[in-house]
Amino acid sequence: MIMRHLLWKDAMAIKPLVVAVVLGMLGIYAGLILVTGATMTPTTATTFFVSFWILMPNLVALGAPALLVGGEEENGTLGWLRTLPVSWQRVSDSKFIVALAAVAIAWAVSSLLMFIATHLLELGVNPNQGGRYGPTNMRTPFAQDMLRPTGIAYLLFFSGLLLLSGFVTAYTFRSPVAGLIAVVPLIAVLNAVAYESGQWLLTGDRYYQIALGGASMGRYLGIGVLGLLVLAAFWLIQRMLARRRLTSPRTNILKHLPSQDPISAYRPPAIVRTSRPSQTIALLWQQTRQVAPLAIPLTLVIASLLVVMRSPAIQGSSEFWYFISEFASIGIAICGSWLGGLAFYGDNVRKRNAFFSDRGISPTRVWWTRLALPIACAGLLIVLSESLRSVNSTSVVTIVMIVAFAFGQLVGQWMKRPVLTFFMSPAGTAIAAMVLLIVFTFYADYHWTAILAAPVLLFASWRLAGRWLSGDTDYGYQWRAFAYSALSVAVPLVAIFVLRTISTPAVMPQWRSQVMSVKTPTFNSYSNGILFRSNNIMPDAFSAAGLADSFGRATYEVKEELLRQELASEEIGIYVGLDDIRSLLSLSPRNDTELQHAGIEVLLKWATQVREGALEGEYPLIDLDTAAEASEALAVSAISEHLSVFGPTEELKTMVDSIPDADLRLRSRRMALIGEWKAYNRTEWVRQSPGFVNYGKVFAYRPIAHRIARLPFERTRADRFIDQLTQLLLSQLDNGLPDSSYSPGMLKRDELWQQATGPVGRGGGAMPFARTWTKDYERTIESLVKKFK
Repeated sequence: MIMRHLLWKDAMAIKPLVVAVVLGMLGIYAGLILVTGATMTPTTATTFFVSFWILMPNLVALGAPALLVGGEEENGTLGWLRTLPVSWQRVSDSKFIVALAAVAIAWAVSSLLMFIATHLLELGVNPNQGGRYGPTNMRTPFAQDMLRPTGIAYLLFFSGLLLLSGFVTAYTFRSPVAGLIAVVPLIAVLNAVAYESGQWLLTGDRYYQIALGGASMGRYLGIGVLGLLVLAAFWLIQRMLARRRLTSPRTNILKHLPSQDPISAYRPPAIVRTSRPSQTIALLWQQTRQVAPLAIPLTLVIASLLVVMRSPAIQGSSEFWYFISEFASIGIAICGSWLGGLAFYGDNVRKRNAFFSDRGISPTRVWWTRLALPIACAGLLIVLSESLRSVNSTSVVTIVMIVAFAFGQLVGQWMKRPVLTFFMSPAGTAIAAMVLLIVFTFYADYHWTAILAAPVLLFASWRLAGRWLSGDTDYGYQWRAFAYSALSVAVPLVAIFVLRTISTPAVMPQWRSQVMSVKTPTFNSYSNGILFRSNNIMPDAFSAAGLADSFGRATYEVKEELLRQELASEEIGIYVGLDDIRSLLSLSPRNDTELQHAGIEVLLKWATQVREGALEGEYPLIDLDTAAEASEALAVSAISEHLSVFGPTEELKTMVDSIPDADLRLRSRRMALIGEWKAYNRTEWVRQSPGFVNYGKVFAYRPIAHRIARLPFERTRADRFIDQLTQLLLSQLDNGLPDSSYSPGMLKRDELWQQATGPVGRGGGAMPFARTWTKDYERTIESLVKKFK
């Protein structure tokens, strides 16, 4: 009967943590499903699912001892239990059984959610089975190892070790926060020892890259028995500490030290003539006393994680440290939220904040004096983080740390049970991160807007400080805190919308009317497929004769015949392809010179034919670029190389004369560009078909506003930037091309292209077409023509 009551009491104590973690799982997995369906590759998605599958149950293992032991210490329940006729063994066993059951429930729920989510997306989490996206080898080694039976056994061992380590520190330290902070370095050291020992026992070599499927059964049995012995040893240790904590009276050893002068105890106290400290100084001193013993170790832990994460020497020292550095950002986010949670934690314990309310102390003064020391620690960590990062890296870790800190300080004021702060703040940060991750997947360049959540969260704790001090934390208070948290997530999203909207160029009606009035044939935005097809299969006549199965392996006579047939053909790429000729011209000009000459003639024939076809609307801009421009550029480069080897010859003069002249190049480019722009404007952004709605446009066969075309303001923005890009290209064609690929004119093209394709456009970076529309290219052709005049 007594044991049943103890179990019920401990279950009610740990219920908020389990509920919070389960809700966090639901939110995180829902966010992952949305992100996976939108942007994530199967490999990245599986890694994320496996990571959160591991993380969430271990949060319960980390928090259960702190709630069951430290939480009862805060409430005075632990001391009350010592006055009852209940054995310490039953109290200890009850807490351990409830904690173990909570961890098991968390693992079961997390495994069920991952199974449902991954099979819903058909990621195929079974290591021996592929999914819709491809075979097993698309997964990372980490995901494959963790999903094997040996990997699952290791994860269960880690959770058990984490749970027992939590009880060890919870029974050792009276403060639950001190126990939480102490368990982080303890489990890190224990896991490092277990990992290195397991690696050595399984392979016989600690420097071997462990593969969890290659050891003998005897080694696995040995390491399994050793793991159980380690867990049993830690269970005995925590039980010994529980006996000491639950049976020994709470004493302070300093009170038992004899005084140097016993007579002085009967003398009246001396009058100390000093001025009383100001209210602000007193508040700062009081907050420093209750926060510094916890904030300083936590700051050191975050600093250590920053060093591990940012130091290439540590990352490359061993596989274990590389693994730690990969997950250091999660540890920094959790510890950052804990650092923020310390701000109001001490005053929440046993409702000490009522002391300030009863004495009419300004809520604003209490608010900023509570935050002063944690913010100072966070400021030092920000300086350290920015000083450690490389020049080319982003400050994502710093932003995560700031936002996690801000969430922690609001949750610390929000929670009625103080110790729940250190579990709800990481969970809230994770849920907010998942919402923002969905947006930042599309707008990666705007990740810095996440820092705007921090001022909102700080403003929220300031506005709620008065209610918090007076104890008016009813449902209205709870809903206000929730609304501020939601607002903090919405602010970065609104900022992105505003920034994208105000940076949209103005419409150019006069220019659009002028270009629309230009007479052009009707183009489409899709390629005719020339030179896109595989050209490795020989024509039937040659393959039937058994001469060869590809151009590269054909004999000299067959290659010569194929080139002759291509020259005589009215179509493009029927007998040979661009890659075939490119491989032929990659050899020395002295090897197969006649064949190379024939290949150059084919290239120039293609360039002329496509350019003339572009004037008639037969070939769109993409064909002009991939066929005419590419073939012509390859031919010009080959002629220049042959000229340097053989000097000016009649054969080379004939080839130079076959190069399309400057007027044809200009007219074909201009006509194809205007035709592409008109075809783009004729296309609708939203096209409906039975059971499917397609969003998007293409320009030069590349997607525009890629993955964000569902948003109307992004469609308008893309149209405006396509107008500006087309205007710039037409202006350069008419008034002078840019000098080279790195000239301001080319860089301006690339900038407009990036804006048009969208933050995650596949054409991001340099504009993938019109790379030969430069003065350097034109000068090269002019110099060849002049040498044969």
